[in-house]
Amino acid sequence: MKKRVLLVDDYEPFLEAASVFLGNMGFEVFKFSSPVEVLDDLSLVGLSFYDLVITDYDMPVMSGWELRSRLQAMGVLCPIALWSGYVGEMVRNGPLGFDLEVPKYVESEQLKRELFGLLQLELDIDYGD
Repeated sequence: MKKRVLLVDDYEPFLEAASVFLGNMGFEVFKFSSPVEVLDDLSLVGLSFYDLVITDYDMPVMSGWELRSRLQAMGVLCPIALWSGYVGEMVRNGPLGFDLEVPKYVESEQLKRELFGLLQLELDIDYGD
């Protein structure tokens, strides 16, 4: 069974590209352009529906950090990752409380290793034999 990933980013072109990218990694991706939509969706599907939440940081109405805080307060137990262009700058000031913090410009194989490690999934590695 595919792992279900909730992906939230207000920048539609990135949301679309990231959704395809994560889908090609084998995840079932549910994409949202607003953290408010995420909260509404969770009230319908339940708190344990998703295996992973990936959010941007800088979004209108609610930041990724605020979304993380609300999800944790609601009782969401899956890992919550920050995938943002601001990660490098923010992490220098200390951890933000996410289970994983990666910059948007990360290399695809590194991101895959990080996500699979977070979810304790086995990586299929092609060594080009």
